[in-house]
Amino acid sequence: YDKKFSGVRLMTWNNYIFWTIEQKHWLEKINNYDKEYSIVGYFPFFGRNLDFDKNKRILSIFPVTPYEKKYLYKEIPEQPYYWSAKNCIKFLEDIILCVENLDIEIYIKLKRYNPNADMRYMDLIKKLENHKNITIINSDIAPISLIDKSDLIISPPFSSPSLIAKYFNKPTIYYDSTNNLPVVEPTMKKIKIIKKFDELKYFIKKN
Repeated sequence: YDKKFSGVRLMTWNNYIFWTIEQKHWLEKINNYDKEYSIVGYFPFFGRNLDFDKNKRILSIFPVTPYEKKYLYKEIPEQPYYWSAKNCIKFLEDIILCVENLDIEIYIKLKRYNPNADMRYMDLIKKLENHKNITIINSDIAPISLIDKSDLIISPPFSSPSLIAKYFNKPTIYYDSTNNLPVVEPTMKKIKIIKKFDELKYFIKKN
């Protein structure tokens, strides 16, 4: 069993709803289950509408919240944990550094509050709240509401906001701040993944 597919073999439901046909084909190769399925394009997440006057280009970031290690459950404990505080913090800091000296506003869309979130990451979010070019968006705002007003969307691999952005023809990428994530996910056929800081900077500047 290939360790990079950790957890996928547990997906044995009778009916699946996929965003893309590539996801269906990928899952079939791994767990050999031939079940009922539907391809729906994207899942509309509910939430409040975001209303503001747009004065600059907007880069929206949809980070993943890391949790304290003691709250993690992993099928294969010896695997490195991708959603560590270190990786999630670097993801944000790299993007923010790329925007320095550019006339761009950054909007960071938070995940739902969880008391088990890593405090190092939450301390960074609190610090960014005071940054003049950064706006923190609460979890109760609908993702599509922010995506609709954005000029660029960046999310970590292989999360849903970039798929939504692609569906609505918005410039978007996955950014792998570790530069070592195995390229095995089917959404790679839809969304470009950037692994190097210089490539990230180029993408933001040209878009």
